Amino acid sequence: MLDLISEHACFGGVQRFYSHPSKEIGLPMRFSVYLPPQAREGNARRALAGRDR
Repeated sequence: MLDLISEHACFGGVQRFYSHPSKEIGLPMRFSVYLPPQAREGNARRALAGRDR
């Protein structure tokens, strides 16, 4: 399960902080994602490995 912890406006976009349970360490883990303004418009490019070139 993925839980949204908080969300903040940042440089015209949104910074989101998430939490999820980890089986490996037996504790919750946290990570964040920055969504630029283009993400809301549907024009953002994927920045993670595996994107089409």
